[in-house]
This record gives sequence, C-alpha cells and structure tokens, in this order.
Amino acid sequence: MGIVLAATYKMVIEPLFYLVKGYVDEKGTVKEEKSPKEQKFTRSKSLDSGLDTISRQTNDSDKRVRRNSYSPSTDSGIVPGSEPASSNNSRRNSNASGDSGLGGKEFHENLQTLMHQTNRENYYYWLQEHDISHIARAVYNYSENSSGNVVFCIPGDVSTLNSKLKEYKIEQGNTKKIFASIINLGGNHWVTLIVTCNGNRQFRAYYCDSFGNKLPNEVEGKVKDDISLANEIAEKCLVPLNNEVGSLIRKRENNPDNASLKEKKDDVEKTLGHAREYRNKLVSKPIDTSYIVGILQETLEIGNDSIKSSAVDQQKDGCNCGVFALENAHRITEMLNEDKSFDEIDRELSKYKPSPGQLHEKRREFAKALMEDEEWKESIAEGGILHDTIQQLISEDSKKEEAQSTISSIIQNVTTTCARRLGLSN
Repeated sequence: MGIVLAATYKMVIEPLFYLVKGYVDEKGTVKEEKSPKEQKFTRSKSLDSGLDTISRQTNDSDKRVRRNSYSPSTDSGIVPGSEPASSNNSRRNSNASGDSGLGGKEFHENLQTLMHQTNRENYYYWLQEHDISHIARAVYNYSENSSGNVVFCIPGDVSTLNSKLKEYKIEQGNTKKIFASIINLGGNHWVTLIVTCNGNRQFRAYYCDSFGNKLPNEVEGKVKDDISLANEIAEKCLVPLNNEVGSLIRKRENNPDNASLKEKKDDVEKTLGHAREYRNKLVSKPIDTSYIVGILQETLEIGNDSIKSSAVDQQKDGCNCGVFALENAHRITEMLNEDKSFDEIDRELSKYKPSPGQLHEKRREFAKALMEDEEWKESIAEGGILHDTIQQLISEDSKKEEAQSTISSIIQNVTTTCARRLGLSN
C-alpha cells in the first residue's frame, strides 16, 4: 500500500504541486512573498511529506494571512532570533489594540511608525529609516542640516556613506564636528558608526553593533580598489565635467541660438552620464562591514589602530537594534565631545544593557517626543512626505496579503483534488 501511495504521489500530487507553483511563479507572487531559503525549505518539505505537507502549509499560510502579525525571522544570518530578514519584513501590522495612554485616537491608528505602534503597545515593531531619522532629530537634535556639533546621516548604500565621509573630511578644515551615522547592514540590522577628527586632521572611528559583532581587521583588495577608483573618478571626472556643464549652460543662456554650444553641452553631459554610471557600478552597493572598513581606510586614511569596534553584546531580542543604534550613537558622541578615550567608551557601553521593560519605556519616550514634534506631525499629516510613504507601504502589504490568500486558495484546491483522487477525502 505504501508503495502504491508513493507512486501515486510521484504521478499525481507532485506534478500538480509544481504545476500550481509554476503558475504562481509566473505571476510573480511567490517570489515576492518568500526568500530563496524559504522556497527551498518549502520544496524540500513537500517532497519529504507529500500531501500532508501541502495541507499543513495551506493551514499555516491561512493563519499567517488571518494573523498578519510579526514573528521574528531567523534567516538574517546574524544570530538566532535576530533582526528581520529584509527591510520589507519591517512593514508588519500588529493586531495589538491596547492603549498605552499616549495621545488621542489619531495616534493609535495601525500605521507603520514607531509612534503609532508603541501607542498600540506593539513593542516588537522594527524601526524603519523614517523612524530613526525623525527620532534622531527630535530627541537628539541630529540631522544632516543640523547647526550643532554632530553631522548625522543614514546612508542607503556604499556610495552615500563614502560621499558623506568625503564631505566630512573636507569640512573638518573649517570646523570641528563629529560624524554620526546609523547604518542598515544587509537590510536587516541597524548599527552605529561614529567618526571624529582631532586638531591635526587625524580621524578616528568607533563602530558599535548591539550584537557585539566587530568590524574585520582586514578587507579584500577589491573592496579598497573599488572605493579608491570611485574616488578617483569623482575627483578627476565628475567634478570637472559637472563644472563644464554648468559653464556651457551659462554660455547658452547668453547665446540660445548657438547650435555648437548645445552640441558641446550634450556631448559633455553624455560623457558625465557614462562616468557616473561607471562610478555607480563600483560603489552603488549595499553596505556591509568590509565596505565600512574600506571607506574608513581609503577615503579617510584611518589606520587599524584608530578604528575601534565595541565587543559588548547588548541586544537579546530581534526587534530593538534601531533603539540600541540611536542610544549608542548618543552615548558615543557625548563621550567623544568630552574627549573620552575608546577604552572609556567601551566601559560605558558595557554598562548599557537595558531590560525589556526599560526598552519599552525608551520606545514610549521616543513616541512622546514625536507626538510633540511639529515637523513629524506635518510629515505624517495627509499630503506630508511620511504620510505618502506609509500609504504606499500599506498598499504594497495589502497586495501581498491578497496574493498570499490566492496562493492558499489554489493550494487548498490542489490538496482537495489530490485527496479525492487518492480516495482520502471524507
């Protein structure tokens, strides 16, 4: 009997399963919902367990659609139970509806912001870039345009981090400021990088990952070569070509009918475009620890002895890296302002290991600060930048939920059909 069922499975169930999977893949829905690792796991389990596995997956999928809640991912490769596997996973809805006592009804909507989710007592919400940017400004007075002594940024890729540090290097000739950045590693984990410069224009860098992971001491040659070449292209090609385009535009304003000026401007702009494209191929990449070290060494010419990584394991969950990154940035910059040594900073950070309750309280502090911040309220209001972004994310999540529901329905139909053919249905 077992042999017959196995043979029937190979002839009926498996082809039907892959037929449906192929149909869904063509529509692009499965590829949006599951990572390659998850798809591989699903296929393996299907082959091992047959009809029961398909049925179980259908039930699990239905539960996910109905629940639509957060479950920490372990696929990020950081530590078990660590940060979400992608930035998309941070756009999760919570079914929490409690009232934390903060603000009115408008502050308790189920929107994907730290403030709204905290007011709904969802303390597992993963901070997104817009949360970190507004909290940094409203709570710590950190922003790219701040007039204070901290230059702040949240770089989205290697190119941006490199450019911001180049700007910082140039500015240090006129002013003494601290460079503070919060970086998203691999789309799933926030870390802190702080750079400072002494009176002799010597730079030092302090890196803090709340999981205690350090920067590598050495990076492969290609990383440094890419950064070095990108810097050379920017300096020797992009800057002069940009200047030339600007000059030609001004000349054309005085001679609008001069065809040769237009032709020359078009040629220079085309060359500039090619130079930018080549530079982007080198450094328009996700940031990882190797590129952080490469930029520090190549762009700021920092030696290994002036790059320090915290070894303190502060974080014990999979959702608070953004909170730790913000708090660590504040603590490090404050101590550097006081001319504290790296060793003193190490000792201070080793003491910062808040309990879950203290982390909840910190989130409430952040939420309260945002509710009282006029710029944040303007951005979240209808027509504001943040409002439009959140509405787009909600729309994307709704489409994914609808697609997942369709997948569940299709697989359920396959399961029923297969069971009927095998005589297993009631």
